[in-house]
Amino acid sequence: MTSGTTDVNFNRNGLHIQVKNVPASLCPNCDNKTLKGKVALYIDRIVQTIIATEQPIRMRELVLEAA
Repeated sequence: MTSGTTDVNFNRNGLHIQVKNVPASLCPNCDNKTLKGKVALYIDRIVQTIIATEQPIRMRELVLEAA
């Protein structure tokens, strides 16, 4: 496994949310991508908030940037 980033997509009730540049472990052999638990929980919390407060905009993009 190597360190890198990936995009994570969510589709709920016709709403598409794409989270870009998510830190992940990447397998060069099988293309498997694994998120750390803290990262997955953080993204889930943000996505659930977006879904709960859905506005008429049907496409949203969230880009994570290194601090």
